[in-house]
Amino acid sequence: VSIFVGEVNRTWRFVGSDGRKHEASLYHHTISGARAAMVDYEELEGSIGTSSVLHNRHVIPFSFTPIAADGRVERGEFVIQRSGYASFRYSCVFEGQTIPESTSNASIGGGGSSDDAPTFDVTLLAPVTVNAASPETTSVTWYAMHVVRRSDQAQTTVHRRFRDFCELDDQVRAALQGHHLYGSLPRCPRKEIKFLTKHTDPSFIEDRRAGLEAYMRRLIGVPHVVRIPFTLPFVGIANQMREVSVVFTTKTLGVTVTRSTVQDYPAVVEHVSGGPAADLLCPGDIVSKVNGEPASNMSFEELVSLIQRVPRPFVGHFLQMIVSGEGG
Repeated sequence: VSIFVGEVNRTWRFVGSDGRKHEASLYHHTISGARAAMVDYEELEGSIGTSSVLHNRHVIPFSFTPIAADGRVERGEFVIQRSGYASFRYSCVFEGQTIPESTSNASIGGGGSSDDAPTFDVTLLAPVTVNAASPETTSVTWYAMHVVRRSDQAQTTVHRRFRDFCELDDQVRAALQGHHLYGSLPRCPRKEIKFLTKHTDPSFIEDRRAGLEAYMRRLIGVPHVVRIPFTLPFVGIANQMREVSVVFTTKTLGVTVTRSTVQDYPAVVEHVSGGPAADLLCPGDIVSKVNGEPASNMSFEELVSLIQRVPRPFVGHFLQMIVSGEGG
């Protein structure tokens, strides 16, 4: 990878001696040298630092204790290697074996990757415009994305802002920098200057909706894209968990919440009595965001206060389990 590309993300998947599947991800900014690593979706302690073109080689170790009788610690390492004077190479070694990058198994053709990556159907429904929380912006348009996982017909509808699609595009491009699939990535609809384009105009919103729908359908058809860690949370369905969003238009929500026992999330749904959430939410669903503000950054009292004072309409996001065999 050239030192001039900027952000690079690399992912490796492997199985330990106890049969557990692991995922290791490395972030590196080739220009600034900033780096960080994650193993099984948790930040690897000591991985944050700098690996610039002035460094020849940098090794970031990690380890697991298998669930086995002997309890032998299994070890691995990320390697950032300068290649020549103007490029980097990345590798992951586990128990002495070099792990193939997850992108290395992807190939163009056949409509998908060669592994067991899930496939999805995506449709963008009618958007909704809500009042913005910040004084710099008067309103925000949320694009309703209906997603169906083909393997089991599990489905959801989640609302995303235009900037969320742009962030997804940045993450995918960073993950495939230097890979032959990079040239197959579709272009995200371009940003328009608000001074020159009225973003609340219905025709503009519809054109952007259609452009985002075409972009998403092409993007998730590119091999390996759904294996990039950012993708599944974005589409709203990952394994047996999904994200659901609800547009609340009145002061009374028809939903009551209570304190959560789930780490990092202060509130869960206690009761659903009616309103727009009647057919969407269940007791125990986790409150994850309010108008895009992560609930994980708040106390229970702060979250309840935000819900009470946020202008209507607003978009609430929730996490819920997918019941096996429900098909949606």
